[in-house]
Amino acid sequence: MTDERVGDLVSIAAIQKVAETISAPLFWYDSNCAVGARVIHQGTMTFVNTGVRNIGISAAHVYGGYIRDRSANNGITCQLGAAAFRPESSLIFIDHALDLATFEITVELVNDAGKAIHQLPIPWPPPVPSLGERVMFSGHVGRAYRTETQTAVKSAFASFFVSVESIADDFIKSTFDTASGVAFPEPTQVSPGDQLGGVSGGATITVQMDPIMCWHLSGIWVQYQESFQIACARPLVSVSETGVISAH
Repeated sequence: MTDERVGDLVSIAAIQKVAETISAPLFWYDSNCAVGARVIHQGTMTFVNTGVRNIGISAAHVYGGYIRDRSANNGITCQLGAAAFRPESSLIFIDHALDLATFEITVELVNDAGKAIHQLPIPWPPPVPSLGERVMFSGHVGRAYRTETQTAVKSAFASFFVSVESIADDFIKSTFDTASGVAFPEPTQVSPGDQLGGVSGGATITVQMDPIMCWHLSGIWVQYQESFQIACARPLVSVSETGVISAH
């Protein structure tokens, strides 16, 4: 392996770490259930400063699932990483067509969650990646990759470094294969049909490899089709500096 290739892998690993740091698992649970069966559902939330406001972004269907489950069970508690969280009290905007939801967040909340708010190095909104450009899809995986104890819930973090295969103002699409780089935290391969529930709301990052490696947050992962390993993210051009969502 060349020194240049080693350097690229080190840089990609650093971007993976950033993606994990600026996002957190968003999950809700019933403490009356047995350990291992307490968590009802899970998604991911990504934290960013737009230059005007600190916001958390997730998928609309994640928030909708929480509202439905809470309506059926008042004993549900929601958590964002290591912090208690009431998403219904923090909602800024929701767009079901784009499958995005934005939330008011504070530095204190994100610190309590054990995470950090991404400070975008370019003006808001960040640009949509180009066809063929390299991107990293990332998120916190639940279900089979989640561990639960009496006092804590630990979700695995997954990241996929792939090329953009289809692009528009309202979507970024890529196909994964079994050789896609995944950190769970150990390098793992994902096969067709593997469940990645929980990644919705995770960061999608554009990675420019030439002439030097640089990157920026460009979208939010909202869908994954397991059988064909197709991932879809929504570009952040749909989100205003204040967190209002609108189609372009």
